[in-house]
Amino acid sequence: AYVPIDSTYPPSRIKYMLSNSEVRFLLTDYPLLDNLSGLVGNCSQLSSIICLDNVTTENILLASQETLKIYNKLDFEQLSDDNLESINNAVDPAYMLYTSGSTGLPKGAIVRHDGAINHIYAQFDELKLTEEFCFLQSAPSSTDISVWQFLAPLLIGGKTVIVDIETVAIANKLFKALKSEKITVVELVPALFGGLLEYTSGLETQDRELPDLKWMMVVGEPVSVSWVNKWLQIYPEIKIVNAYGPTEAADDITQFIVNKPFDENQRTVSIGKPLANLNLYILDEQMQLLPIGVPGEICVSGIGVGEGYWKNEEKTNLSFVPNPFADARKKLPENRRDLIYKTGDLGRWLPDGNIEFLGRIDHQVKIRGFRVELGEVETFLSQHPNVRENIVIVHQEEPGNLQLVAYVVAKTEPVPSISELRNFLKEKLPDHMLPSTFVMLESLPIAPSGKVDRKALPKPDNLRPILETAYVLPRNEMEHTIADIWQKILKVEKVGIQDEFFDLGGHSLNVLQVYSKLRELFKPDLAITDLFKYPTISSIARFLNQEEDDSFENQSNELNEKLETGKARLKQRFLQKRQQNV
Repeated sequence: AYVPIDSTYPPSRIKYMLSNSEVRFLLTDYPLLDNLSGLVGNCSQLSSIICLDNVTTENILLASQETLKIYNKLDFEQLSDDNLESINNAVDPAYMLYTSGSTGLPKGAIVRHDGAINHIYAQFDELKLTEEFCFLQSAPSSTDISVWQFLAPLLIGGKTVIVDIETVAIANKLFKALKSEKITVVELVPALFGGLLEYTSGLETQDRELPDLKWMMVVGEPVSVSWVNKWLQIYPEIKIVNAYGPTEAADDITQFIVNKPFDENQRTVSIGKPLANLNLYILDEQMQLLPIGVPGEICVSGIGVGEGYWKNEEKTNLSFVPNPFADARKKLPENRRDLIYKTGDLGRWLPDGNIEFLGRIDHQVKIRGFRVELGEVETFLSQHPNVRENIVIVHQEEPGNLQLVAYVVAKTEPVPSISELRNFLKEKLPDHMLPSTFVMLESLPIAPSGKVDRKALPKPDNLRPILETAYVLPRNEMEHTIADIWQKILKVEKVGIQDEFFDLGGHSLNVLQVYSKLRELFKPDLAITDLFKYPTISSIARFLNQEEDDSFENQSNELNEKLETGKARLKQRFLQKRQQNV
């Protein structure tokens, strides 16, 4: 089984994944070798690091570990190119993906070969895919979505087109890639789908044509009815697929194909019916079947249900339970236990046989397609020495724009600043798990039951948050223009020129949106890392004006550390070749 690990994750998280997974072979590239030197010390099973570069792999820090062998691409040139003998059975693990865990540690979900292959071939049938299938690799390799994006076309004689994260996240670049690469299927989370929809809506009819695109798949989070209707008004021939499924059951388990706009009174987009060789149930707390229209937990059985969580028997037994509804006509292979996976999602059957998704039962959400346990964010935030208690919720200001909001009660005065809290979490959590907004409270509201009353938490506003820096008005036309861009993208009413972008709630997708606008207006050769080096309106404006006085030079030097942090977060994705065809 393989275990994808995003190199932009905090070192502590990578170290835990490497150690916990007990991997024996690690594939990486030369620029990341130095970073690995402090992360593999506790990896008792790791025997080999394979560098995918044509460079020497002598590394003093890693070479000091006698049991560890380091190879590069040249070491494998003399090997036979014949296919290796197959050693796996259908029930063997194919891959393991780490998902957010409520205890503060990610848990590894194991997916079998038969489950992964069943998902792919079910989609072949559902979408009538052929050797003309051309798929855009839009998802990070650390997500379950990526598995069928890179593998499915190769199993049917099609093509996968790999692009960098910038191309996926910036609407005009995404549109150009879809058109120039003749993509037939694209899969996007709602935030990116909405950005593409907004961009194409502004084009002339003849300029927005996508003649090769057959399917627009929207996954990861619920998509709004209005967006679906708008898309089908613009592209009536390009059907929308609203797919749903957990990592633990090999990705998609249901989907709904939308081929015409909904009626005006339609509230939600259904997640559809089960894919092939899967069974869906809506159950109550006693594992009893519920009738049409009654909300309950969405549960799944069948070939796609995985093996459970790696080295976590307690969590496995809670979520993977014996199937009391086993059907002899749908018998699994003899060496497979018939299990139900309890998704933790709330849903109900509709009269037409489809399922309506109603949200989470617990405090787990999806942010930009990544699963996030709110409890994990709360666990790490509570480790800050001046945080007495905290609650993290998900807030949706507009469709497709889910954000994490942290409500914090400090132990003592002065209360920790937003930048202090963000920087503290940044060392422990990946970008998609960082709250966009921090709200400081004197105490958390308590319900009569004694629990925190989440409904009574104050709604975050669009006002400028309380920052360490004083508010300074824009002084010239360029600063006014940049401030306007930040305000629109960050949904903040007032932005000062000394405010740092990430302190205002910015994240990786926001950075790319700002980057696109600034390149368009001011500097076509602007580098994405320049936004990490100059994270305030004042500093980026002076950089764009090419001002080089002493004070600016000193400021640039102080921000070099931020540049390195930015590079680390984006390095893996930007090292990929742009629009490389596989």
